[in-house]
Amino acid sequence: MEAIMKNRSILSLCMVLVMSLSTSIISAQEEQKKSQPYLVYEDIVKPSMVMQYEETTKEYMALFAEQQYPYPMNVYSTDDFHYYIVTPLENFTELDSIYSLHSKVASNAGDKWDAVWDKFAGTYHYDRGQIIIFSSTLSYIPEEPRLNLEEGNYMYWGFGYVELGKESEFSNIFKEWVDLYNRNNITDGWNTFSGSFGTEQPVYIWIMNGKDPADFWNQHKVNNEILGEEADILWEKTLKVLRKYEYKTGWFRPELSYTPKEE
Repeated sequence: MEAIMKNRSILSLCMVLVMSLSTSIISAQEEQKKSQPYLVYEDIVKPSMVMQYEETTKEYMALFAEQQYPYPMNVYSTDDFHYYIVTPLENFTELDSIYSLHSKVASNAGDKWDAVWDKFAGTYHYDRGQIIIFSSTLSYIPEEPRLNLEEGNYMYWGFGYVELGKESEFSNIFKEWVDLYNRNNITDGWNTFSGSFGTEQPVYIWIMNGKDPADFWNQHKVNNEILGEEADILWEKTLKVLRKYEYKTGWFRPELSYTPKEE
């Protein structure tokens, strides 16, 4: 496991195992990409080792910055100590390029690379790689969002594990949610992803955000009052096609993330 973690070999993870999210809420321009894939590494960190893990993550990202690595790596952390490192892909063929460039960074960094991974040792229980795919038709992106992109760093992840064979029914229900929000001019949106390689399928992940916990839950209450009984009925309808539902809350962590410099 340490060897896999040390190299973060995207190619081997995709073959063996094969997300975050991405930015907080995908912009209107990105929404045009109807089914964009995202590569996700999930680290389950030991609570007592969070400080060391985060400091080492900063050092890890610095190695990529030194070599002007061209792919962003956005980091999210949940309240139960899961960390997601997310890279948006144009398409699946980019995996070979990412793997090659990643290996080049490791090789060029030399001893510094080994030193970083020595510091990571013992900070996490295990990690796993996944690919999730953005669905524009199952997402709701208001024309005038309540929050700017930089404001919504508090995150809510909903994980809907759909009964096998009911994926089409689930999709139709989520389109009803999109219609309901549209008709009521709700200014808080969400992004929906379907789980692909490395996930427990079939699963759909929807991501919402707020300024902080108080902002998110207070606005959630306001929106529910606007949507009324119709939303309650639709939620019951949603649950009937799920075998399991989970959610996590946490934060987008820009201080741990890596963004390539624009040329």
